[in-house]
Amino acid sequence: ERDTSLVDVAYDLAQSLYRHTARFPDDERPGIGAQLRATVLSVASHVADGLTTDDPAERQEVLRQAAIGCVTLDIELRLALDLGCLQSVDPEAWESLRDELAASIEAVADGIALERRSVRR
Repeated sequence: ERDTSLVDVAYDLAQSLYRHTARFPDDERPGIGAQLRATVLSVASHVADGLTTDDPAERQEVLRQAAIGCVTLDIELRLALDLGCLQSVDPEAWESLRDELAASIEAVADGIALERRSVRR
């Protein structure tokens, strides 16, 4: 069964970022704008993939990849904010959404790891 709340958070983050990158300056859209879109799409896809696979080891690995993507996204968002590309965005709101997503991914992945360890014993 999918954790739809985690999928929804990832989707909301991707949708919001896509809307905001559309308003980037023309010279930044193909660079940091495209990279942000690729990263957030990767995170959302990993979340969906990780929560739909039946193999606990694969689920854990895919969710870990999503968590790593959140760290990458953090760096890219900070750069976009510093460059002034996201002037209309409240940085604290972005950080809160990103942190919520990363924490949720980690919690799910940690729960799967714990479940796998208890089954092996």
